[in-house]
Amino acid sequence: MALNRPVPTDFWINPKVNEEYSLDDKLLYIYLITNEHLQQLGIYKISKKIIAIELNMDSERLEKAFDNLENKFKVIKYSDKTNEIAILDYYSFGILKGGKPVENCFDNLGKKVSDFNLLKEMYLYSKSIIDEREIYSKIMTKLESQLRSLKMLDDDEENKEEKRQDNYMQPMYDENPF
Repeated sequence: MALNRPVPTDFWINPKVNEEYSLDDKLLYIYLITNEHLQQLGIYKISKKIIAIELNMDSERLEKAFDNLENKFKVIKYSDKTNEIAILDYYSFGILKGGKPVENCFDNLGKKVSDFNLLKEMYLYSKSIIDEREIYSKIMTKLESQLRSLKMLDDDEENKEEKRQDNYMQPMYDENPF
């Protein structure tokens, strides 16, 4: 668990955020990328009850914000069965530099993630938003290897992936602001 979390400062001037996100959407998103439960993998276990308590938000407002972030803006995925969340655009701003500690986050993913569908969503989304830095190449290789070993990704997936990206919003950040 890191003590500090990167928050892209251009979040507040992003036209999509300013024009389409509600106050609850903004609060939930900022909470999800800065809370103490967040792991460098971008996928972590947290219940909606804990989120509601920590945000002092009633369940109806929380569900609406979750629905918007997951289905309208497509920046998160939540697994009700495992209480895990994936911040789909996390790699565009959450990994500032590489090195062995970051690489180790992506080892033994089976011990860190219960719902591998979240891992697959993270991988597919990230393919369109990350840059060519070496650390991202290593991360994507590890994710791809894990998904292939679970038989969750095949050669056909690459073609399906291109079509799926049309359904995702454009990355919130065109480039890493850090």
